[in-house]
Amino acid sequence: MQLDNMEELSEDKLFVAEKSKSNRAKCKKCKEVLNQGTLRIAKVVTNPFGDGKMKAWHHPQCLVTVFSKQRPSTAKITCVDDIGGWDELSMEHQNEIFTTFPDIPKVKLKTHDDDEPAKKDTANKKKSKTKPVLSLPQTQDYYFKDFRKLCLSLSQENSHLQKTSIFKEFIQNILSKEQSNETRAESMFLWCKMLLPNSEKRIYNLQSKQLIKLFSQLFKQNVNLMLEDLEKGDVAETIRIFFEKSNNVDVKPASKSTLTLVKVNSFLDKLSMETTEIAQVALFKSIATLCTGNDLKMIIRLVMHDLRINCGPKFM
Repeated sequence: MQLDNMEELSEDKLFVAEKSKSNRAKCKKCKEVLNQGTLRIAKVVTNPFGDGKMKAWHHPQCLVTVFSKQRPSTAKITCVDDIGGWDELSMEHQNEIFTTFPDIPKVKLKTHDDDEPAKKDTANKKKSKTKPVLSLPQTQDYYFKDFRKLCLSLSQENSHLQKTSIFKEFIQNILSKEQSNETRAESMFLWCKMLLPNSEKRIYNLQSKQLIKLFSQLFKQNVNLMLEDLEKGDVAETIRIFFEKSNNVDVKPASKSTLTLVKVNSFLDKLSMETTEIAQVALFKSIATLCTGNDLKMIIRLVMHDLRINCGPKFM
């Protein structure tokens, strides 16, 4: 949406809020889709690809996380006057902002929604000199099964030079589909982050026997049988085997792999922040229902920080 289509939106508005018009845009923080009809909030930032400004859209709660990690001197939402498009929001979405950002003074809150948008008299309004605000380019959706295939290819190759060649060819192929330097850089970072789990900082505090205990509950399987299979030395393979024999009708392998790399990355972020067994089981259940046996096996390898591809940063 352009700035001159928004009432009273000027260059000093650092944030914009509106109802999502489609399912195309993704949150800049978590990379998940901003579902049509839901509230989305953008940080208005300088366009790195040309003149004017552009919007980096976020889920409201994701923006809270961004605010919590940024420098104290960086702008935050402190009042509704900081938000462009406030008057066009529904009463429900205005209330959602007050709930998400409780420190914002509750002013200019609608008491009811208009049946029809009021016709704006633009005859006497000054034309905005602000340049159009563009949505940030979105990265491609990459399927997790392609990540698995790449890991398999790397694991089957003994030569480190050939591993480097496989990785280079694969990355060049996927990055050629990106539309901008920014999305290419984001995609490259995501792939390297997933391929080098030992080099990133996520910590899960989950050992093999703890995972067996969690998944025995989830699959309604005998924990002793699972521990016996674990003696073969591969917790990920043990979990795959018992997942495919799951006695829990609510947790069965998917018939087709539809997981995306972004979805798995988001899951791992959430898992790294959970410390209670109940929360961990709930998270594993949420992702397992989307997994094939091999998907879950590879996710467990990521949790264990060992993809078994014998390939470190030096060769990528």
